Amino acid sequence: MTFSHHNNLIIIIITTFSAEAEDVFDYADIEVPTVLGLLKKILSQYPDNGQIIKELVQNAEDAGASKVDVVHDTRSLEFPEAHQDVQCFVRGPALCLYNDAVFSEEDWYGIRKLSDSIKKDDPLRVGQFGLGFKSVFHITDYVTIISGSKLLFMDPSERVLFMDHSKPPVNRMCRFVSLSDLGKVFPEAFALELWGTYLTSRHILTGTFPATLFWFPLRQQPSQLSPTVYTKDSVRQLFDSFSVEAPICLTFLRALEQILHQCEGRSSKSITSQYQVTIHNTKDGQVNKQTMLVLHYLPGQQDKYCIKYKGNKRHRYIPLVGVAVPTQPIATPGAQGSLFTFLPLPLDPANATGLPVQVNAYFTLDQNRRHVKWRTHESSKEPDVNLNEELVSEVVLEAKYLIISFQVNWKEELVSEVVLEAKYLIISFQVNWKEELVSEVVLEAKYLIISFQVNWKEELVSEVVLEVKYLIISFQTHGFLKTQNVITDVSLHNYSDQVNTCIRKVFQCYRKPLVTLPSHVTISLDRLNCTPPTVTPDLIRECLRSGGGEVKCECDTITLLEYITSDQHYHNQLNGLQLLPLNDGSWSTYSNPSNPIYICTSNEAAALWGLQSYILQLNLPSVLHSRLDKVAQLGTTQLVQFNATQHGLNLLTDSVNRVQRERHLGGQQLQDWLQQVWSLLQQMDLSTVTHLPLLPSCSSPTSSTNLLSLSSPILVQNLQCALPNSAIQTLQLLDIKVVTQLPHYVRHHQLHPYLYNSDGSGVNKAISKMISISTIQNIVASFNDRSSNVEHEALINAIDLNTLQRDVKKFLAKLNIFISVRECGNTKNDCVKRVMYIIPPDLVDFPVHFPVAILKHQSSRHQQLAITLGAELLSKEKLCLLAISSSNTYSESEMSKLALYILSNNNLMTNTSICQWLKALRFVSDVNGVLHLPGELYDPKDGDIDALIDEGLTPSHQFHQYLPALVKLGLKKVIDLPQHLLIQVITHVKSPSINTEEKTRKSLTLLQVLEQRKDFKAVCMAVRDVAFVYGVTVKPSDYPVHLGWETKPHLLTPASLKSYSKYKDVLGSVIQLVDCSHLPKVANGFNWNMDPDTSNFCDHFRNMITAYQYSTQGCFKMSKKIYKYLSNIVKSSDDHNLECLSDLPCVFTEYGFKFSHQVFLQPAVDDVKLLPYIYPIPYELCEWTDLFEFWGCFVNQSKDLYLKFIKDVQDYHNTDAEGNVHQDRKMVVSVLEKLDKFVNDIPPSELLLPVENDDDSLELVKKELCSYSDQHCSWLTSDDLEVRIVHKSIPFKLAQSLGVKQLSRHLLLGGETMMEWGQNEPLTTSLNNLLRQYRDGVAIMKELVQNADNAGATTVSFLYDERQNEDARTRLLSPQLEQWQGPALWAYNDAIFTEDDFKNLRKLGGGTKELQSTKIGKFGFGFCSVYNLTDVPSFVSGSSYVIFDPHLEYLGHENKAPGLRYSFEKEKTSRILSKLHGQFKPFNEMFDCAFQDTKEYDGTLFRFPLRTPLQAAKSQICKISYGRTDMMQLLHMFWNVAGQILLFAQNVKEIKVFHLASNASTPTEMKLLFESSSVPLNEPLMNKVKKSPLKKVNSLFREHSGFQWNGKVYQDTTIVDINVKSFPEGKEICENKVGSESVRWITSWHSGKGRLCRLAEKLSGKALGAVSTPICQDSSGWKPVCLKDLPSGFYKESHMHCFLPLSVKTSLPLQVNGYFEIASDRTALLSQTSDDRQNLSWNSILIEDAISSAYLTLLQKLTSLGQNTEVPYYTLWPLATDENNDLITTLITSFYHLLVEEKWQIFYSNDG
Repeated sequence: MTFSHHNNLIIIIITTFSAEAEDVFDYADIEVPTVLGLLKKILSQYPDNGQIIKELVQNAEDAGASKVDVVHDTRSLEFPEAHQDVQCFVRGPALCLYNDAVFSEEDWYGIRKLSDSIKKDDPLRVGQFGLGFKSVFHITDYVTIISGSKLLFMDPSERVLFMDHSKPPVNRMCRFVSLSDLGKVFPEAFALELWGTYLTSRHILTGTFPATLFWFPLRQQPSQLSPTVYTKDSVRQLFDSFSVEAPICLTFLRALEQILHQCEGRSSKSITSQYQVTIHNTKDGQVNKQTMLVLHYLPGQQDKYCIKYKGNKRHRYIPLVGVAVPTQPIATPGAQGSLFTFLPLPLDPANATGLPVQVNAYFTLDQNRRHVKWRTHESSKEPDVNLNEELVSEVVLEAKYLIISFQVNWKEELVSEVVLEAKYLIISFQVNWKEELVSEVVLEAKYLIISFQVNWKEELVSEVVLEVKYLIISFQTHGFLKTQNVITDVSLHNYSDQVNTCIRKVFQCYRKPLVTLPSHVTISLDRLNCTPPTVTPDLIRECLRSGGGEVKCECDTITLLEYITSDQHYHNQLNGLQLLPLNDGSWSTYSNPSNPIYICTSNEAAALWGLQSYILQLNLPSVLHSRLDKVAQLGTTQLVQFNATQHGLNLLTDSVNRVQRERHLGGQQLQDWLQQVWSLLQQMDLSTVTHLPLLPSCSSPTSSTNLLSLSSPILVQNLQCALPNSAIQTLQLLDIKVVTQLPHYVRHHQLHPYLYNSDGSGVNKAISKMISISTIQNIVASFNDRSSNVEHEALINAIDLNTLQRDVKKFLAKLNIFISVRECGNTKNDCVKRVMYIIPPDLVDFPVHFPVAILKHQSSRHQQLAITLGAELLSKEKLCLLAISSSNTYSESEMSKLALYILSNNNLMTNTSICQWLKALRFVSDVNGVLHLPGELYDPKDGDIDALIDEGLTPSHQFHQYLPALVKLGLKKVIDLPQHLLIQVITHVKSPSINTEEKTRKSLTLLQVLEQRKDFKAVCMAVRDVAFVYGVTVKPSDYPVHLGWETKPHLLTPASLKSYSKYKDVLGSVIQLVDCSHLPKVANGFNWNMDPDTSNFCDHFRNMITAYQYSTQGCFKMSKKIYKYLSNIVKSSDDHNLECLSDLPCVFTEYGFKFSHQVFLQPAVDDVKLLPYIYPIPYELCEWTDLFEFWGCFVNQSKDLYLKFIKDVQDYHNTDAEGNVHQDRKMVVSVLEKLDKFVNDIPPSELLLPVENDDDSLELVKKELCSYSDQHCSWLTSDDLEVRIVHKSIPFKLAQSLGVKQLSRHLLLGGETMMEWGQNEPLTTSLNNLLRQYRDGVAIMKELVQNADNAGATTVSFLYDERQNEDARTRLLSPQLEQWQGPALWAYNDAIFTEDDFKNLRKLGGGTKELQSTKIGKFGFGFCSVYNLTDVPSFVSGSSYVIFDPHLEYLGHENKAPGLRYSFEKEKTSRILSKLHGQFKPFNEMFDCAFQDTKEYDGTLFRFPLRTPLQAAKSQICKISYGRTDMMQLLHMFWNVAGQILLFAQNVKEIKVFHLASNASTPTEMKLLFESSSVPLNEPLMNKVKKSPLKKVNSLFREHSGFQWNGKVYQDTTIVDINVKSFPEGKEICENKVGSESVRWITSWHSGKGRLCRLAEKLSGKALGAVSTPICQDSSGWKPVCLKDLPSGFYKESHMHCFLPLSVKTSLPLQVNGYFEIASDRTALLSQTSDDRQNLSWNSILIEDAISSAYLTLLQKLTSLGQNTEVPYYTLWPLATDENNDLITTLITSFYHLLVEEKWQIFYSNDG
């Protein structure tokens, strides 16, 4: 068996051999799509957009997470310190996703599955296809997951192939490591650097991470998996894509779990769950909130809306739906909701609902989760589609009704909504409308809400108008005089008596003629056109202006002003009139804007005390006030609308100055004024008035002198932290004001920064502000001169020591608020700036006077403040160091006191500086009273001192209590003896003058001294060859008697010795030993514990093996110790000395020493006893298995041991040696039973089996030459088989399990494996998922036509065969095939399979025709649609017969392949298969097939036996059965498109459909039901089609240059007649109308003008688009035929085609074809959605460049052919009616752009 890797496929070549005869079988490769290939397929279906993040959010929701973080980590990180196998996983930049759920074991299993989901049977989870997570490979090639106790590193490209072909490939795509072992592959420090936001050291230490972290390093360069490179911009686009739907993603997620937990076991009654949810969406710092009312509804099992899923019972679905209505804010008119399956589907037209609510349901989706599955006119009884339709038609509508029925308090919201829409009406009519309108509005709104009418507000407005329109106000008047010179009062009729009186007084004062005319006079004058002028406001203004503008009459001036402004002619019409009323009671003249008069409110006027002459009168009528407002807005007079921001500062400053200057205000008046001022300040920036004294210093100020400006430092007393009087007085010394209580009206949103609380923090801030505005030197000098200790204490207690700012610290450091102690002991007030040290209370016992001035310790607060201000708190060490540095100021006795003080204090002795000072001080006396440095004397307590050193060099008795301290200062020990003196003593030991006893004592003492010295290594190096050491001369008690002992009884050199305790059992016979267990340093210095050369151990082991021959006493124990040492040597290196031992009987067993290849190491209870061939190792030696494995021992009774045993038995019995044949055969059978589980790993040539023979000897033969007899195929002889029969002692089941072939199994030997499947899930599961994409119905037959067209076939035939074939139930490939010999659907085409076709047929999901898998493929997913009909499809083509069995059940239990291919070209295969009469009887005479006789078939013939109900029940692929009714429906559906299919076909020109009755004896009795054909016209104006348009387009691309476009353009026009004909049998079977029809079609083909071709260079030259329309000809010329008028067999509506018709309708007047990107089930075109990250769409460019050009070319061609002028020339032009189809909109836009930009001759001129 060999392995190779090529083009994303693993190729496994299996070779078998025949013993004697020539191999008659034909073999071929098995091609299995790799994980890499399948992932590329998945990525082509899943969009590279925000859907990726939605899938990860969905997975987190399914796992129960409550929080999800998605982070773009932009750091560029590399960790070369990490294990080389994980470096690519721990890089940056990366996308990091965190959720707070933990992976279960099921999750770990599911994350590794492809094309299947562990969630599909769990109604609490949404995932169905198991593909969503794999979309992350758009981003990365390497995935890291941390969850719970595990890490997973996933690399889909890693699959290791061994050079040794006997080994299978090792799958290393998924690598696990426990979290506690993370440091072994990735150091913890780096892991925390990378993932420290979520992962902590404690997680790694405990080995548990209570969440899940995904790490996706961004792809930096194109890879085998994807060419997409992810940059910062790519991630931003990904986030932007997700942000479109992010605000609504959470709407339905948590509710799924809530509703399902209410209904464990499915309640019989319906269940609802309703709640309000508020979703916060934060983007760019802005937070948007949306509150929604959410309803979930689950009908009960007995409810009328209960629906049941009729598909695969393993897929558990629940009819759960949800509806969400926005409540705050309410949805805007025209807003449309989204469609959810717990997460929102992409915002494209196919998912539009047209409803103003969000709709959620447990819909079944397409595989890429972009669209809901809906019924098409070609699909039939799909359970997924039925479920979706019932959910919408039944359950969703019920949920809408329920949410409307909720009793919510909506009236108030509705009223407010009406106010917003109709407020301008209400203000105009001034009515209290609410009580009158609520009832009407509520009734109208309730109806509108239930009807889901979005645009309902206009109707509410009309309701308001109807309620208020009747309000009309009427007025009266009268008058008379001479016409030429009079002014009538007609215009005053509508004014009040007060106005009439006022106007008459003005006219009287200015002597103007005002008359009242009777009505009949007025009428007469009108008829004569002599109507006199009437009174107008403009006339009154002229009168007043003529008198200088002053009102000279006594009248109501306000009424007059109100009248003259009633015409609203304000522009320059009031200037000069003294009619401007001021607030001080005077009247001013309207003039230019230089001296403004302000229009204020009463409160604003009260705040501007003393400025009433600058303010408009306050109590004017509202109408007049409104008019003067408009005058002010015009800006033509001095009237100005007061604005606090614009005018407040200047006016308020003027008012405050008047108050301060005149001081007329006091008491309550002052308070009232201040209250209005602070009210006005609410509209002003407080920072502009900080210089004004506006803040009262108490709650009831009596004088303006009590006012403070906000620029001063001000504290406000807080009752909870009030300042005492002493503190207040102290702060006053610092110019800080303290306000006891502020009045209630002093408030402003900016006031807080100007006032400070009376706590410590506030005092600090006040001092800081005082510093910023005052002269510090003066404040400090004044405070230091005037303050007392009481005030010092008050200040220290008032401030907050923890929040002192830097400037405050510098200021306080200058204040004399501390007491210092000088060197002489005097005290004074001082500051930190001058005295930098403060003494703690525990230094009062210092033995000498202080060396410097120090602050006195007054209290802990004083101490804390001093330290905060920069003072240093003295420690004992610091104080002693200061004293030492000032030692010249102390006497000798004081110095001694200081030294003893230091010695008595252990902490002081830790200070290096102090110790260095003492080391240099002569203060230690010896026994003679002489003073020494500490380092000049020896420790009197050293035990070895008397033997080696003179007396008299020890401290006196009074210093013995300080010996530890003196040792630290340098007091010596014997071990400190100079090195050269010690070496002399060691060398002297061997002197003859020293007796043996003394030598022994000195030797031991010297070794002990060496052990304690720091320079022991140097001394050991100097004396390693000096003989001064005694070894151990006595053997251990358990030492073998006959084994020698090397150590001798005299002085030995250290270099010749090793440790006795360590090596006595492993080196005793070859090396001298010394006892050094108590001398570890010396042993290290002399290398006594260092292993000698391996040869010493081996020599000692050889000596021991030799001694074992004489006596076994002690050898086993010693062997164990020797094995231990040798095992350690094996672990560290491969020593050649050890290899030499393997030639000896070096392994100890219960039967003595044995050779390594006779021993196995791990005995088990169920082991086979294999003596005397193989021996087990004793249990006591099991811990050294590494050594024994090195020597060649077997680990356990394994496959290799068993094979060696059988070979040894064969070798033994092949000699003449006598043996126990029966016993050995019995052992061989037992071993074969053990080898059963390894049979797949053992090449057939290596497995030996006992066979039958004549003399009953033990004969073993290779398995591949063996067979066993069975009862099946009794008709088959063994003459052709050439095999040996296994011995009768081998049970039938064992032979079968070992892979020994039955005689009948040789029928299958010639079959080449088809559709080998190597992923985690079974092939049946993958097919089941595929069928859920490919629609059941006419799509099956369309796919077969497509495959035939791709293969170059010109004719295709189908036959519905109802025969039961009872006479073809025996002589089959397998007895299980009997049940599939009944009714079937046959498919024939006249093309023959090529080897490439067979290769493609073996692939499942790997692209078979081109790089872009979403385009038309050949025998890829499409062929798998036939599994809707059957579980066992088969076909013949050329000399091959192929049959499929995905269940691995119907081709025999021995079969391990889901499909087999047989070739009749080999004689032996042909001879065997020729006997399978039953297998091939249904094929005989079927479409001229005589396969068994001719061994070849000129064409391809498929047989699809129809699945029965019983077979459907047990099928794992599809649960749909096909009976007669179903087939009649299928054939009728195919009749409806029989002609349409040929329209854009490239090769197929004819389709026929037959029927064969159940009682027919031969296929020749078949009846033709209907047929269709395509006949191209050979007219002079048209090019005769010699090769297909697709081939012509491909010629534009240079294949040898990687499909490089040659720059040319292809365009062509064809005319064909498509004929359809139905026969009487067709009417009977398919209910077709009998007759024939012919439709002529004109088709325009185009490759585009360059843009599409350049893009197609990456896609193997697939640049082709076309349009086609039916036409007819009459005497006036050609004219198009309307699609709806076409006969049966053709679409009556426009459809999109991808060479075969798709179920995608359009509003166009013709048919559209192109090499579109289509959904995997061919039911929809892929289009751009708001989720998509990439902006480039193949389909859009195909439409814009190729199809638009083909469209216009078609119109122009019709014109050139002579289009009928009676038909409007624009008949075929596209109309913009497909608003929901983006691609059609693109086509229409491109059509008209090209029409305008280019010169197309498609218009009629006047002359025709």
